[in-house]
Amino acid sequence: WTLDSADDKLPDGLVLSSSGVISGKPTNDAKSSSFNIRVSDNNGNGSTAVTKFTINIVANLPGKVTSITKYQGGDGYIDLEWVAPTSSSPIIGYSINYSKPSGESNDDGEGSEESKGSINTTTTATTFRIPDLKNGLNYTIYISARTAGGTGAPSDPVQARTGGKPQAPNYVTATKSKTG
Repeated sequence: WTLDSADDKLPDGLVLSSSGVISGKPTNDAKSSSFNIRVSDNNGNGSTAVTKFTINIVANLPGKVTSITKYQGGDGYIDLEWVAPTSSSPIIGYSINYSKPSGESNDDGEGSEESKGSINTTTTATTFRIPDLKNGLNYTIYISARTAGGTGAPSDPVQARTGGKPQAPNYVTATKSKTG
């Protein structure tokens, strides 16, 4: 058995034996993808059979972050701590997504727009501080682990409220009262 043409390539880490067996383990840096190959078998009597195959590689994504153990707000920030998920590939960082519910009023009297963000860490540490948040607001937070193969499923959401002094309002309205 041989690969039918120079254009047919197996994923890195896999080999085709002369008996037609594909074996090996795709390299850890392989992302999810499909490979279409053709192999030829010269049966010894002068005829050649060509067979087409599709090899699907599924990346080893990390498991779901199942336990966010700390989510405490402070003056313009929220501190997080979580338990690393299981993963057969090395975790290279985390994606932290947060949002303020649409329509929740900011302390400055404004607040129909949604405030959201996403931060990708490049460390395996399981603690993080989300900075630069508005005080006195509830935020919904999800955390996902990342490997070279991709991002795992997001955690169940947690709610955390920033603390600190409320921010001064952007505007003040005064009306004259009638007396006596």
